[in-house]
Amino acid sequence: MPNYKVFQDVPASLRARLHGVDGATDVAIVVDPSGVLAIQDNNSSLTVDATNLDIRDLTNTSDTVQIFGSDGTVNRAILTDATGRLQMMMVASFSEATESVGTTTGFTGSTGRDISTVPNYSWFVSNTGALNAADVQLEISPNNLDWVTDGAVTTVLAGTATVVVPSIFLRYTRVSYRSTVGGADTTLVLTWQAHS
Repeated sequence: MPNYKVFQDVPASLRARLHGVDGATDVAIVVDPSGVLAIQDNNSSLTVDATNLDIRDLTNTSDTVQIFGSDGTVNRAILTDATGRLQMMMVASFSEATESVGTTTGFTGSTGRDISTVPNYSWFVSNTGALNAADVQLEISPNNLDWVTDGAVTTVLAGTATVVVPSIFLRYTRVSYRSTVGGADTTLVLTWQAHS
């Protein structure tokens, strides 16, 4: 169907046709005018063959329903404790990125980092230069385009380091940096670390 949306938001335009197999031939499954599956009984009763057929409401004293999830490879049963409450295991994650930058007279932003899935993060800023200081400040953004500062400017002397942490949440973060004294440039190593 050319020029149709993949995610259709108009139900009348979203249609599918189901087929069954009659031996080796694909046959369309039939529905009545209201869309209900048309089951033909050939003007007689419908017969169901089953062993130990028990049609009734399920009860927790005599019935069991087991739910499975996938670990990506194997289907595994969902676990509960002795009272029937779902057991969950929190899995910690860790992310890290490092970037070496050179300062100039005006503030320049590092690469933006998406922090939407990592509630805890910080920046380690190391001034690897031998002589000159640098000013750094944390910036945050909702879209990785529009940036605002989060906190005060911090001066990092040559051969020292500091840690910059957020006080406000937006989806993206970066460190903005410049030479403390215009023309007295230096090199910084910016390390972003996050965990959940």
